[in-house]
Amino acid sequence: MLDQTDERRAFTRIEIDSTVEYFLDGKGSPLAGMLDNMSANGFLLWTEQTIPPGSKVFISIKPDKEEEAPIEITATVIRINGEKRGANLGYGCLIEGADEAA
Repeated sequence: MLDQTDERRAFTRIEIDSTVEYFLDGKGSPLAGMLDNMSANGFLLWTEQTIPPGSKVFISIKPDKEEEAPIEITATVIRINGEKRGANLGYGCLIEGADEAA
């Protein structure tokens, strides 16, 4: 049975368990994170770093096969998930341009 949160979603979420590298606001060295779920307009990023809402994140998802190019996504952090996973906090991110596609 779906709860009201699921029914309000415009896009279906898929569960992902993928390690990613990301840059915060396009600066510095790559940081490590984990994608938990993803949809056509956003994703949930788990990381030890503190990321303020409004920050831009540049994600790189490496494919299983080395000969394939990584998937690169630019998104904006729109919320902080209240729960923790170990030392990691979850951040809800809106994929750049996704609001135009909705």
